Amino acid sequence: MAVPVVPAAGKYRRGHDGNSGAFRHRGIDLSHGPLAGIHWQERTVRFAFRTHARLVLAIMVAAIGATGMLLGTLRVAVRPPAFAQAIPAKPQRTRQGSTPKDDRLPPPHVAGTDAIANLVEAGPNGSANEFTYRHVEFSLGNPSADDQSDAAEPLLFQEDAVARPSPFDALLAKPRTDASSNRAPSAVPRPIPGNSKMMAARGTPINVSMAAEQPAPHIKRVAAMPKSDVDVAAFLAAAGLSNADGHLLADALKEQAIAPSDRVDLMLETPASKAGTAQLAAVRVLRDNGAEAILARSDAGGFQPVANHDLFDRLAAEATEAGFHAGGVDGLDADGNVSQLRAKYPLVMQRLEKENVPPAVASQIIGLARNCGLKLDGDSADAHSIELIFRTRADGSSELVSARFDSGDGGKTFYRYRPSANEEAEFFDDQGRSVSKMMMAKPVANGRLGDGFAWRLHPILRRWLHHNGVDYAAPYGSPIVAAGDGKVAIIGWQPGYGKYVRLQHDGGYFTTYAHISRVPATLQVGQYVKQGQVIAYIGSTGLSTGPHLYYELRIGGRYYDPTSVRLTAGTRLTGQRFEALRKQIDHVGRISRYLEQAMTAVPKDRGHLSHVNFDHANALAAPARS
Repeated sequence: MAVPVVPAAGKYRRGHDGNSGAFRHRGIDLSHGPLAGIHWQERTVRFAFRTHARLVLAIMVAAIGATGMLLGTLRVAVRPPAFAQAIPAKPQRTRQGSTPKDDRLPPPHVAGTDAIANLVEAGPNGSANEFTYRHVEFSLGNPSADDQSDAAEPLLFQEDAVARPSPFDALLAKPRTDASSNRAPSAVPRPIPGNSKMMAARGTPINVSMAAEQPAPHIKRVAAMPKSDVDVAAFLAAAGLSNADGHLLADALKEQAIAPSDRVDLMLETPASKAGTAQLAAVRVLRDNGAEAILARSDAGGFQPVANHDLFDRLAAEATEAGFHAGGVDGLDADGNVSQLRAKYPLVMQRLEKENVPPAVASQIIGLARNCGLKLDGDSADAHSIELIFRTRADGSSELVSARFDSGDGGKTFYRYRPSANEEAEFFDDQGRSVSKMMMAKPVANGRLGDGFAWRLHPILRRWLHHNGVDYAAPYGSPIVAAGDGKVAIIGWQPGYGKYVRLQHDGGYFTTYAHISRVPATLQVGQYVKQGQVIAYIGSTGLSTGPHLYYELRIGGRYYDPTSVRLTAGTRLTGQRFEALRKQIDHVGRISRYLEQAMTAVPKDRGHLSHVNFDHANALAAPARS
């Protein structure tokens, strides 16, 4: 190969054409022109391994690397799958055991129903009485919207449910030959006589009994959560049982009384006919430490411990379900005051009617809210929802036990409590303040309002003075009652007041009754009086122009109009009386939790619960069969 190269500086060679200083390359004379000053020479470089060793080595390395990559790719693509060698093993023979069976399935848990429970409680005189407790909770929103939401949710027991064909109908159906087809026609459900809601398929009857159907006994559940020791015999007598059962149960429990920390559940078998008497079937005792004991009637007539609590839970669910459907109360139309309540509180009464709340309880709820200054109707209602517990006696009379008014950012709960046997029951908050009574604006029943709380020209002093109270004119000797519960602070005389009485109320305010003629002989300073109790009689003592009452209200050293201020006038419990109220609040909490448990134990499969006779307690105590 011939290439032009630049010679070493200072050397001169003759060109190929023999002319001195001339050089030609590919027929072009390069000794003239711009390149005339360059001296050219031509040299031929031939291929040799010595001169091209690096190039050859690079080519060989690249070829070897490419070949290795190609072989690796082909090896992965055509590699056969690896198989693990099978090792023969001796099969192990195991003995199959059957699944243990219980007498009944545990009760299903469903929600969305108001609970009803029967409880035996001790009265003020020590006697025990049976009550039916019920828990109700509802909102004060738009009733139509709530009705639509209730309709959208599945009902617990829906009477008008559409009957759906069971997948077992095709298995139970008797095959028939169809002339036009080789297939056996599918089973067509048909109504069961006497029950249009249930469907049945035609099939071959199996194990048909022709015996007459015997009505199953009803199960009734009665519980006791005493606040003090209750005699077992008195407890069973209140539930309608005999003294013999009480003695047998006391012997089985090895104690004659039920402790306040215990809870006792009774399962009673009530006959289908009213002629028979109820019989105690089973008992469950829950101790404060969590221990549980279940006793059932044996063949010998006594009670013995049993181990299967699932059957007791199932029967408890059946009894709760029966009480839920049989525990209705009379409608609101039974009270003559209902029409007035409907006109004044339409929304609340509509919701109470929907929840089937007795009229006496409805009146107590509205009165309690009014005393607390809570507005229940309208867009600006103070309470968004109401939660209440009430109880009904055997004679049908009902009373409110507790009520909670929830306003979204908090709530107020009030409890019915009777401080002593000679006092009326009132509603208290958790701080011991009574809210059942409001201060009376008119402590004289037949009084006529005269001068009010304002500036006036004094009829005797003949100058303008502020009248710090109100006057009620009434006949001489008319009784004056205490405007609220309180303590007699002063029985005295002043020139302006004349003879007067001053009461100090638990709310921290004072009321004064002046110009009186006399006080009852038994009234003394420091004595505690109740609202409505007679404390004085109308007179005309002091600066008075005639028989009348001067009625004055003082709060924190300032005077207020007693006819326009709403103040609670009930008792505020302190000391041992407050501790007794706290025990009552705890007792209501136990009842509330019990009602919640009863609510979640309502059986879901209504109409498919079979009752079991507890005559054989050995079946309950027997171990699970395989």
